[in-house]
Amino acid sequence: MQMRAILTILAAFAAMATVDASVFAADSGSTIKGFEVNQTLLDSDVALAKSMAQLLAKQPTELKSLLSRFDTADIREDRPIGFGFRQLFLPMYGGYTTIWLHLVVTQESIIALECVQSGMADSWGSIAAAIRKAWQRAPVESTETSDTFVTYVDRAKLDSVLSRELGERATTAAPGSSEKPFHLLLSPFEQLDVGSSCYYTGAKPPGRVAIDQLTSSGRYDLIRAILRGPSPEGRTYAALALIKDQKMTPADATVVQKLKALNIPIHVCNGCELSTQRFADMVR
Repeated sequence: MQMRAILTILAAFAAMATVDASVFAADSGSTIKGFEVNQTLLDSDVALAKSMAQLLAKQPTELKSLLSRFDTADIREDRPIGFGFRQLFLPMYGGYTTIWLHLVVTQESIIALECVQSGMADSWGSIAAAIRKAWQRAPVESTETSDTFVTYVDRAKLDSVLSRELGERATTAAPGSSEKPFHLLLSPFEQLDVGSSCYYTGAKPPGRVAIDQLTSSGRYDLIRAILRGPSPEGRTYAALALIKDQKMTPADATVVQKLKALNIPIHVCNGCELSTQRFADMVR
């Protein structure tokens, strides 16, 4: 889960803390691994998981139909990412967890979808088994605080547009140290932040860590692919790396000029400050 989503969940839990304590004291349920599980909250998570599993059983293709199931006033992201594509982040709340739908759409048709159910470190280990049982499937990917249960991309449609606009690119990396950073920066779902020292810890954001791994390995072939990919932040990291390391080719320079013409928001971070800028203002 990216930092923006984590900050959102922390805010939601802070709001929950203002609710009358009697709500949380009632029927607290069993203790698992030292955590006192509130059965009412867990039942809400299980019901949410079952509902979402049913909704996604048939791959949804129409954005309007899917949005009818959500509180559209709570959409956390709806931004153009260039070349006719939009990226949306939609939350649905349970007791301990939030389900996030990450979407990529074009002309109101869904061409990519990822569904993540995420919680907090203190409770996740105690509730994850019940949530997985509710989904009736193994997660595609897991972290210490989340499970990804559904992910698909109409790669042919996405790649056909991007290759026409930006040129052909590699879509896979051989297994090894470069595979994970490559796919992170190439992902149509991730909302990365461009920066060097970010958030309350002053740490490198995930996108910076990923691009540094690729430059350290000399994988400029993969960085050129990211420059031609669907992620606005990935493209920005790639352009900055190619310029800094003097690896820009004439073809790359042409792509950069096309990206400068796009009027789309790029997420940036500087310490705890999160904002957006245009590609043309960041890449000189």
